[in-house]
Amino acid sequence: AASSAYGVQLAALASEASAQAEWARLTKAAPGLFAGRTPVVERVEHAGSVFFRLRTRGFTSIADATEFCAHAKAQGVACTLARF
Repeated sequence: AASSAYGVQLAALASEASAQAEWARLTKAAPGLFAGRTPVVERVEHAGSVFFRLRTRGFTSIADATEFCAHAKAQGVACTLARF
């Protein structure tokens, strides 16, 4: 399912290192939520700025991704649906 088109975005940060650090923080804070998940860090240029999206994917459907976000938000983690 790692190649699934369904994923979620967890943060947008100023550097790749910040995105990796945020992933480490999130997985430590909510290990059950992130068990079996891997980070996807995507460099984006927009309006002259560069930022790095922190995402994870591998959901089998939009419903699965939505359910993950509901659990994430219940634990205080920002989460939005993302398409890969």
